[in-house]
Amino acid sequence: MSSERNRASMRFRASAASRNMSIRGLEGWLEKKSKLGYWQKRFFRVLSNETKLGNHLAYFENTTTVTPKGIIPASEIDLVELYDRSKNSKSFTIAMVPGHNGKPSYLLRAPTPYICSKWLGALKPFAKSLSPMDVVTRSALIFVFNDAMVRAFAKLLKPRKVKKGEWVCRKGEKATDFYMLRDGKIGIFIRGKDGQEVHYCDQTPICFFGESVFINHSNSIPQRTASSKAMEDSELLVLSESDREGFFKQFGGIQGRLHVLLQVGINKRIEQVPFLSKLKTSELTKLKLGLHYRALKKGQVLFYEGDPGHEFYIVYAGSLKIVQFDSKSAEEILLKTVGKAECFGEIALMLSGIPRTATVIANTDTLLLSITEETFKSFLEIANLPMSVVMRERIVNTFKQYRIPFFDKIPKDSFHKLALECQVETYDAGDVIFSEGDVGDKFYIISFGQVAVNVDGKEIKSIGQGDYFGEIALVVEETPRTATCKCLTQTVLLAMSKDSFRKFFADRPESLADVELKIAGKKCQIRSILYHPKGVELFTTFLKQQYAEESMEFWHEVRAFRKWAQSLDPANTEDDAREMLSRAEDLLEKYIREGALRQVNISSEMQERIIKEVDEGVATCETFIEAEGEVITLMSRDKLGRFKQSKEFEELMLIVGGYEVNARTRFKGGKKRGGSRIELKGYESETITSKLQSKRNSIVSPAVNSQATSER
Repeated sequence: MSSERNRASMRFRASAASRNMSIRGLEGWLEKKSKLGYWQKRFFRVLSNETKLGNHLAYFENTTTVTPKGIIPASEIDLVELYDRSKNSKSFTIAMVPGHNGKPSYLLRAPTPYICSKWLGALKPFAKSLSPMDVVTRSALIFVFNDAMVRAFAKLLKPRKVKKGEWVCRKGEKATDFYMLRDGKIGIFIRGKDGQEVHYCDQTPICFFGESVFINHSNSIPQRTASSKAMEDSELLVLSESDREGFFKQFGGIQGRLHVLLQVGINKRIEQVPFLSKLKTSELTKLKLGLHYRALKKGQVLFYEGDPGHEFYIVYAGSLKIVQFDSKSAEEILLKTVGKAECFGEIALMLSGIPRTATVIANTDTLLLSITEETFKSFLEIANLPMSVVMRERIVNTFKQYRIPFFDKIPKDSFHKLALECQVETYDAGDVIFSEGDVGDKFYIISFGQVAVNVDGKEIKSIGQGDYFGEIALVVEETPRTATCKCLTQTVLLAMSKDSFRKFFADRPESLADVELKIAGKKCQIRSILYHPKGVELFTTFLKQQYAEESMEFWHEVRAFRKWAQSLDPANTEDDAREMLSRAEDLLEKYIREGALRQVNISSEMQERIIKEVDEGVATCETFIEAEGEVITLMSRDKLGRFKQSKEFEELMLIVGGYEVNARTRFKGGKKRGGSRIELKGYESETITSKLQSKRNSIVSPAVNSQATSER
């Protein structure tokens, strides 16, 4: 393999190029065709913009010569493409922009096709124009075309220039030609309710339209479903009807694959997006007119952290990783991976140009469907679909991924109900969400942005995506806000009113454990700890250090037994009774009988009653229920006080954001509650802070993709 590629003739080395110019510093022997038609062997180098000449391609007599024989400025390269477009081509051309002071073009030949492809990859980023091959290979068609099809299809495309304001095609006309946009901007127009042409969206380079010619299997010629007009001087690549038919004959079966890609597949993907799944056929047709296909090669960056966001993406095929750069460790942190039928970037549909919060990179060859904010807003207006409804369902599902304790125990099928209770609110930088002393009536979760928490005019902390605040108002009557919350950036919040919160969580007391821990702090009851996902984990760790974890194990197992027994079908009485007795006997032998390996400390009267019920074969779902309560009481009496003095409890308070009740805040809070204030004690501890960061990373990084919910 190495001899075939002739690696010795060329060397590649990584360069410190900027992210916008991801090229490789490249050098090696190439042949350049002279004016007289002779091939001249020259040593070429791609040089970075560290020199006064900027990025450029220089060629030399040999590898040691310092002075180049010639220079090709990268800023004046118009087009880079294969000379003959064959699979084994070793030659490529570099065409310069009009007015270039020098040769209008260069014909170069590499030692092997592989080396030729490397040079093409390094030089194409400099080109101002796209070749037909570039347009095809960067489009969605690459997912159904092989190399031979790409070359054949690109040869059939004929360039057509259109002036600004010129119509390309009109709605209702017979659709015979297929268009790919090489340069410029094409507007898509649909008929409004008054029958007039209304601008719906724009198509940009690499996009195509007129694909109905591929997906129609009847003998009739399809009609255009929309009109197209040049919004600026543009260049199209056109596939005629006769060339299309010839292409189909040359490559049998390709029409069916195009039909799946452009009709069946796209419909299926859209149906898998929750807020788009119930579109009418007419609405689906309009949405598809505004979608753009985006093909990415493995390792290609879709956008970088900090780039302005203007598009929402649906993964048609492939997968991508979402990463953030940690400036302290100088490493990339994987936040999550998105795959087929998943979507991301929805915040860009609400806040125009908002900076991306992460970098997205293709894990594999990937095809995306994208829609711009302008097009999506036009679509919502046409479909009469409120933005709040769209974003509620998407954002609520995202909150479950953040594993906010409020949502840890909510079944998936309840999330739609939760969405109906929520409102999406947007704020600009500097906006005050509420002020210290205001009567609280809403709870907020940050979907995007940063919020400063101020007490007495002083900022005590800032919170961001996935954090929540204002929860005190939801569980305590007529309580004033104990802090002012002000947006540091553009911010999107999911808001739930007090009435909506209580309505939704009325039958979910376990989900309120996090709020109870926040408010009560060291005055919390043991049930708040046991029903809190992180609380029970840290309490179990503490008990293991005290060699007293058998009580916690017993509580988990008898609670699981009770829930299982309560769920049994009364119709299967005999079989279920045997299974229930068998499980009860296992619990008895493990925790209750004298000499049990994990014997728990319960009263002798209760021990005798349980043994009697099990031995007589009359165990029920309530056999261990009193023991379950007694074990909780014993853990509260014997272990809770010491747990509250432990580093595990301090860490729990850091995780939930503890509160401290004092005389001053009691006055501010009033008689009904006693007030509260965010407790920051311990935040200066590097040890605890690092542990907290580690736990937060475990919640909001790769685990952000998990949908698992533990039922305690």
